[in-house]
Amino acid sequence: MKEYIPNDWYPFAEDMGGATYYWSSETHKVYFVIPNDPDSLEEPDPIADSIEEFIEMMNNSVVEEDEEESSSLQEI
Repeated sequence: MKEYIPNDWYPFAEDMGGATYYWSSETHKVYFVIPNDPDSLEEPDPIADSIEEFIEMMNNSVVEEDEEESSSLQEI
C-alpha cells in the first residue's frame, strides 16, 4: 500500500475496519483510504477540505448520535 500513498500524506487516524485517514501537507485535504481496495488506493477521494473540517464533521456526527440516543431513551 505504501507505493500508492503520496509522500506528503500523513496518517492520523484509523477506523475499526482498518481504513486509514490521511492528511495531505500539500493540499491540506483529508483522504480516507481502504486497504486492499484498488479503487480507494489508486484514486482516493478527499472527504474533507481541511483537518479542521474533518474534526468538525466528526464532532457533529457524535452530537447527532447523542441526540438520537437521547430522543430514543425519552420514548421508552
